[in-house]
Amino acid sequence: MTANNIARLNSDGTRDTGFTTSFGTVVNALAIQSNGKILVGG
Repeated sequence: MTANNIARLNSDGTRDTGFTTSFGTVVNALAIQSNGKILVGG
C-alpha cells in the first residue's frame, strides 16, 4: 500500500479511501491524546 504522508486504515487493515488530508509536507510528529484525537505535525 502506498500513501503520501499519512493514511488511515480500517479495522480489517485495508486503507480507508474516504480519509483525505491536505498536507503539503512530510509528517515529522504524531501524537495520540487521551481522548483518542490524533495530532499530526509537519
